[in-house]
Amino acid sequence: MSLSIKYIPIYSKDVATEVQFFIQYFNLTYAGKVQLTEKAEGVLLKLDANKELYLLIMPSGFLADNLNHPDDFRIIIHTNDCLKEYLLMKDSGIEFDERPQHQPLGLTARFKLSDGSQYMLLEERNYNELYVW
Repeated sequence: MSLSIKYIPIYSKDVATEVQFFIQYFNLTYAGKVQLTEKAEGVLLKLDANKELYLLIMPSGFLADNLNHPDDFRIIIHTNDCLKEYLLMKDSGIEFDERPQHQPLGLTARFKLSDGSQYMLLEERNYNELYVW
């Protein structure tokens, strides 16, 4: 499998205040903004200089407003092949809420474990890059 934890989402009613809090008290590094949907963006804060792990601060309610889902998934799991992981996990008994869907950030698929914990698979894609044959 090609899975890793890359983003840990935090929902905030005041993203700017939350970003300042984590920078000031946890010495995290601002790593830029990311377009989550056409209407919402999040802020990335680097957790560890040696690893690809970020806090993703996003507006509370963005999923409910933009993806028709509650803000209840715990971790975004990065993959290089969302469709492959989706099929492997589904075949092993993981319950998915939906088929993989294209979002501005990439291809996503939400799933839950037997205890009800929600997660999201993400294959990051840049839909603006030119594809060369």
